[in-house]
Amino acid sequence: MMKSMDPSESSMNMMIADPEGYGAYKKPKTSCGTKFYFFCLMFLQLAAIAIVAVLLWQVLGIGDHVRKPGVTTPSPPSPTLKPSSTSPPAANDVCITPDCLRTAARLVENMNATADPCDNFFEYACGGWLAKNAIPPHLGRFSTFNELEDELNNNMRDIIEDTTLEEGEEVVKKARTLYRSCMDEGLLDELKAQPLNDLIQELNGWPVIDDSWTDDGWDLLDTLSRLMRYSQSLLM
Repeated sequence: MMKSMDPSESSMNMMIADPEGYGAYKKPKTSCGTKFYFFCLMFLQLAAIAIVAVLLWQVLGIGDHVRKPGVTTPSPPSPTLKPSSTSPPAANDVCITPDCLRTAARLVENMNATADPCDNFFEYACGGWLAKNAIPPHLGRFSTFNELEDELNNNMRDIIEDTTLEEGEEVVKKARTLYRSCMDEGLLDELKAQPLNDLIQELNGWPVIDDSWTDDGWDLLDTLSRLMRYSQSLLM
């Protein structure tokens, strides 16, 4: 038979086996060799940090920016200015044809050199033209584009009215015939509104001027096709 052990006796036996207490932490004992090993390891780490610091000092040039007492640091050389690549054009590169000279003269005339471009650049660039050109009574606005359009129309009129010029192409003949028919005031006074009435009748009539007009024979598609014979812009 197994003999049961008294709990008090078991605790007593454990205390005797472990006089410092059950589960007590025992501090490990360090020898001289272990201390020397840790000392060497720490020394190597400090040496590595010092080497890295010296390398950074040399690579980044930190020592060049530190001014030592009594030592004057020479100033860096001043940068040399290179000649600009946008040099003035040579004389043979400047356009001196009559058209270029007229264009340059027009630009200068349209400017107002007395105005400060930093305060009012529009007045500086266009003040001369504004002072010499007023808005015509029959126009709501007037600009250089209108001026060029008038100049172009005048040149075309001079060419069409010049009888000394050759007839040239068929389109020139038609343009002169149309212009002369429009400028024949005697014939226009004689015909009066008859050409316009004929055109309206060809376009299937107009009830505004014809009381007998009815929509019985009027067709939209046919009227639009007749208008396109004269100009497609009338439908846009």
